[in-house]
Amino acid sequence: LCLAVPDGGTAAKLLDTVERMQTLYRYRVTATFYFTAKQAEEQGDLLRRLCAMGQGIGLLIRGGSGTSVSRQLAAGNDALCRAAGCKTRLVMLEDASEQETAEARAAGYCCLSPGLDRAAYGGLSSVSAASMLMKRITARRGAVSVWLSDQVSDTGWRAFLSAARTADARLLAQTETDA
Repeated sequence: LCLAVPDGGTAAKLLDTVERMQTLYRYRVTATFYFTAKQAEEQGDLLRRLCAMGQGIGLLIRGGSGTSVSRQLAAGNDALCRAAGCKTRLVMLEDASEQETAEARAAGYCCLSPGLDRAAYGGLSSVSAASMLMKRITARRGAVSVWLSDQVSDTGWRAFLSAARTADARLLAQTETDA
């Protein structure tokens, strides 16, 4: 199970919850957090924390924004490099055209195609949402990537981690070979 989370102020809260539940290392909980170039510029401390904890980092690119995908990718990686001393090839393209997606792939980026997209369903904001998500995941039998919206509550996240632990699910960050 690869978890992908856009950061709308969510990443720090989720990491704190994982640490409080002491599941990070014991249950191998990792996720990939996606940042726009602007967020990467503003959240250097968080990016360094994510890197130190072994969490994945990707770039969140918005298609049709008036700034080319290539430019957004370069700006995002430049900001990531300045903040945390690393770069990424992981990208989530929101509202991107086929041409913009092809442009990112041609530049060597791994574009996330989530098997389950929770953004349209209010993210992971409650115990019932966490339960429903885990049911959908276990019904798939095999690896699945999940795109969580930035609407993730502490309660929903805890319930999801508990359900994943009960289901013996491994929560892993997306890697460049997963896309």
